[in-house]
This record gives sequence, C-alpha cells and structure tokens, in this order.
Amino acid sequence: MTESHKYRILVVEDDSIIAEDISQALTRMGYEVASTAESGEEAIKKASTLGPDLVLMDIVLKGTVDGIKAAAHITANLEIPVVYLTSHSDKATFRRAKETGPFGYLMKPYEERDLGATVEMAIYKHALESKLKGKEQWLTIILKSMGDGVIVSDKEGNVGFMNPASESMTGFKARECIGRPQNEILAIYDEETDKRLPEPSATDMGGFSDDGTSVYIRNRQGNEISIDGSVYPIKGEMGEITGSIFVFRDVTEKRRAQQMLEKSERFLNTIFDSIYDPFCIFDRNFNIVRANESYAKLKATSLDELMDRRCYEAIEGSDCICDSCIVQRTFAEAKPNTKEKPHIVQGVTTGWVEIFTYPIFDEDGEVSHVIEYTRDITERKRSDEERKTLIEELEYLSTVDPLSGLLNRRALMDFINSEVDRAQRYGRKLSLILCDVDNFKEINDTLGHSAGDEAIRAVSNVFREVVRRADVVGRYGGDEFMVVMPETSSKGAEEMAGRLLEAVKKHPLKLAKRAKRTLTLSIGVSSFSDKSDTVDILITKADAALYDSKRAGRDRVTVDGD
Repeated sequence: MTESHKYRILVVEDDSIIAEDISQALTRMGYEVASTAESGEEAIKKASTLGPDLVLMDIVLKGTVDGIKAAAHITANLEIPVVYLTSHSDKATFRRAKETGPFGYLMKPYEERDLGATVEMAIYKHALESKLKGKEQWLTIILKSMGDGVIVSDKEGNVGFMNPASESMTGFKARECIGRPQNEILAIYDEETDKRLPEPSATDMGGFSDDGTSVYIRNRQGNEISIDGSVYPIKGEMGEITGSIFVFRDVTEKRRAQQMLEKSERFLNTIFDSIYDPFCIFDRNFNIVRANESYAKLKATSLDELMDRRCYEAIEGSDCICDSCIVQRTFAEAKPNTKEKPHIVQGVTTGWVEIFTYPIFDEDGEVSHVIEYTRDITERKRSDEERKTLIEELEYLSTVDPLSGLLNRRALMDFINSEVDRAQRYGRKLSLILCDVDNFKEINDTLGHSAGDEAIRAVSNVFREVVRRADVVGRYGGDEFMVVMPETSSKGAEEMAGRLLEAVKKHPLKLAKRAKRTLTLSIGVSSFSDKSDTVDILITKADAALYDSKRAGRDRVTVDGD
C-alpha cells in the first residue's frame, strides 16, 4: 500500500459484530473501510456506487442473494476483486465459490496476520493482472521485474528497451542506447579476477551467476556495482528465439553487509545484547562458541557449562550427534531450517519450542557456523490443539444427525453427488436404497414421540450392523433412511435391502411394561443405469419404488423398473 493511495474495502458480513471486528482489523492495517453490507443485494448496490478496491465477502448472507451470487455479479460487471471470508468449507460451496474467480478464500476463525496477508495479496494480484492484461510476453516479464534493471535486446544483441533502474545503474539513457549493441552499454566483470565476462544472451537463460561467480558492472562513470542477474528468452509464435531480456539488481550493499556480519565482532555483540529469546552459535564441530543467558536457562544449566563444548555433550550428556539434529541439517544443506519439538528438561516435558537455524558462510562460500534461535510456542501449540479439537467437533456436528448418530441429509447429498459424478465419468456401478419406517405416524400418535425417537434409533443401530463398510448410510429426513452403495448392481442392492428388511423385524421396539412392537420397512431400490442419470433422477426413482412398496402392503422391497 502506498501513502498516496489508501485502499478502500467493502465488508459484506451479516453478523454486525463480526463486521465491526473485521473493519477494525482493516483500519489497523492502514486500509479504509468504504462501507459494510449485510445482504447480497446491498453488497451489489454499494459496490456499484462506492467503487471499492476490494470486497471481503461472507457466503451466507441475509436476503435471497448469497455471497457467491453477489461476488459473481461484482466480479463480472464491476471488475472488483473479491475475497471470501467464511466458515463454510464444504466441497459444494467451495466449488461454487471457485467458479467466481475469487482473489482469496480465508476460513473463519482466522489470524489477523492471515487476513492482512490475504488482503494485501489480493490487492496486489488484482493490480498486477490489470497491468498485464493484453500485453505481450516480453512486456509481461518486464512489468514483473520493474523494480530491477531491465534491458531488452533483439536476437542480434541490439538494445530495444531500457527501464529507469537500468539507466540509473549503467549511467546510460535509454534514448541514446536504442539500436546499439548491448555489450557497448553493459560491461560485466568477475569480482574475483576482474576479467570482463561475455554479455548475457538469449541462449544463457537462467541466473547469470548461477555457478556461484560474483559479478559487477562498471558503469559509464567508472563506478563498480555488484549485481545479480538473470536472462530470459523472448520467443516468437513458432517458439523461435527473437531476443532476450536481462534482469539485474544492485546487490552492492547486500554483499557489503554480509562481509561486515562475518568480520565485525562488535556487530555480533550488539545482536546478542538485543536478543531476549534463547540464542547461540555453533561451529563446524558443533562446539557452542557463543550463547546468551536465555539459552543457558532454557537448557537448565550455566553458560560456563556450555561454552566451547560440543552441544550434545554439554546438553544431552551424549557422545554423538542427536537424531534429526537441525544444526547438522543446516550445515549439510547450507540453508535456513525450522523445527518444532517438545521441550524436555531432565526427562520432563515442560512445553513446546520452535527452533530456527541460519547458516553463516565464510569467504569460500562454505558454512562456517550455524546460528540457532529458539522461541517458546507452548501457548500457541495449546491454542492450535484447542482450535483443532473445536473444528473436529464442529465438523462432526455438521455432518451427523444427532438422533440417529448416522450421517445427516447434507452429508448424504455431498457423498451421493460425488458418487454420481464418478459413475458418470468412469461408468461405475452405483445403487441407492431409500426406505421409511411403516406406520411411523401411528407410533408417534399412539405411543408418543419418545417411542418414535426410540424407533429411529433402533433402525439406525440395525443399519449400522448390516450395511457393508463401503456403503454409506444416513438419515434422509423424518423416518426415512438412505443407503448409498458404490460399485453395487441393482441385484446386489436388492439383496442388501432384503437383509435390512429382515434384520429390522428381528429387533422389535421395546415399550413400557416389557411390551414390544415389531418394526417393518417399506424399501425402494434404484440404480445408476445411464450417464444421463443425475442425483435427482436416482433419488426420484428410489422414492417411487418405495411408494410402490407402501401401496403393495408395506414390509417389502421394490426395485425400480420391476
């Protein structure tokens, strides 16, 4: 975000408290909340009149237009980027949301930093896509690299374009360089030998110093500027190379800072004095060469006991490197690493820590030392576990019918939709059993609703025992049950329906004073028979067969088409 432009965001959320929380968070990040909306209709209207830079959109809203429909309208007609901020993560909702081309999808609950990162990335992505629209391939690469120096040349090596950053570094103006050979403008030298290197060409695609060579350019004024650079080919319609783009950046200060870090003991002492968390440095032999008091306290020992001793000897009392040692991995890989682990002191786990390691390179490019920084994440881990448990509980409650303990209708529909899609795509077998409890209304009316509930539970228990592992059973609604049977023919489904019919009759409903009532079912069976069959068709056929069973006297199985 720039100071000259404060991005304006429309917040669409039907919960006023959540909308206010989001608005306050955005304000803290430096954004302007253009307005809030509680319905899809209001969101469309305000987006049209206010013209915000971004819309944060909840999916479930008041009114007849949900967040996905509103987002589709806003994206298609107003070209305003939309980020979904919702607690809905089921496949069907996500599939619908994805079709609207959102610039982000953030699940509630969220961390404020995640919200900030998502908003910033969405604004950046939308701005970038707007700039790149309709441009050719070479212009796309240039616009992606405008912060660096960019020189575009044709296949003969003559300059066709220079951006301001390349003008600043080379000392040449673009207007005087167009048409001139690139090697007259860009002189690249090996920092170690001071020998001039060939100018980059389209056939040198990739990093110009990927082999580890440090290079610099000598500009028009004779100044030396250390650079990193890459060459990208420009290709014609037939894939032929028509030119090249050289992208380079000034890394003089970066290299100078690296040298200062390696050589300046005073700088290192300043770092140590400013760090509160546990911090230490290891040499190649795993000796602890520097450490702070926080590190000694973390290891339940003193600095005197740690300094100039191998870490595994001083801390673990071992004669070899610990398993999965992150310091050893950093020496081997020559790159930063992170690791989370329980913090154990004298055999007792006291919490969790997160360890960060960073390599320090010598003048030959070898890792000479490794810095280890440790952070206590016990509270974060506890919060993560509590959040995970809550999410698991909510996910369970959102898919399970509380009375029967079976899948609820929504979960059933999600499963059967995916199975019908698979059957249509791969020609797989698929059958459906739909049934209800005979005379269930009479049970409720004469014996009471508690007896009706007990009948639902009794039938549910039988279904759980009888159906196969591969089958999915759930309560479709009221006294209706559904069994989805992948890879099952009509004959196989009919046999299973018969087993369910008989099993239910063997488990009568227990009533007061040891009385019992035999339960029976009316069952309909349908099967996927044609690629044009849909979920609705499959259910309709099973439902029709079920009612044929009822009309024929109940307590029976009817297969669609018989």
